[in-house]
Amino acid sequence: MSVDVTVPGGSDTWSLCYDRKALAETVDYVCLMTYDQTWAGSRVAGSTAQIGWVEENVKKTLKEVPAEKLLLGIPLYTRLWEETADENGKITAKTGKALSINAAELLIRENNAVPVWDSESGQYVVTFEKDNKTYKMWLENEYSVNLKSSLVHKYNLAGTATWSHNFANDSVWAVYDRNLKKPAIMKNGKVILLLSLRREKLNYQRLSKSFVCCGETT
Repeated sequence: MSVDVTVPGGSDTWSLCYDRKALAETVDYVCLMTYDQTWAGSRVAGSTAQIGWVEENVKKTLKEVPAEKLLLGIPLYTRLWEETADENGKITAKTGKALSINAAELLIRENNAVPVWDSESGQYVVTFEKDNKTYKMWLENEYSVNLKSSLVHKYNLAGTATWSHNFANDSVWAVYDRNLKKPAIMKNGKVILLLSLRREKLNYQRLSKSFVCCGETT
């Protein structure tokens, strides 16, 4: 049996209401919902799950939940943000769409946009203009999954969960397949490179490794 919990912190009616320690003593696995860092109702555009934010909340949760019971929640959706400016130049963002990986890639091609790697978020970020509006996306794809999955081995977690499998594409499943079916390669207590991902105009290597169990949170 497993249970999903939000990240530590927040309000009494959202995240502070969970007794994670008690839940961990009862269930087989605790699925940590490390996503919606910038939620759909935000008026400021932002990432669904920056790598630093994800790692910080993993560390907080490990104070209450044993690593062998903790599943890292990895988002596979990308929010499309629309920014508009009022007469005073104040920018307001809104989003009504959570895109699959393939849908986000199609939107990039249709608008001749160029993804730019952002080391702070551990994601590619896309910005394009259309109809006097600015659109932004922090992409969740094989690159962000490759980076986030390294945390499973870094903290010896039980594995991962996803939200949601129907947002994925073959490239993401290939990353899971390669990362999660190989044992971690450790050196001086650190995970070293398992998988190299390449993209046109940019070659880079990211830490990877993951997993004992892969599923979808419900």
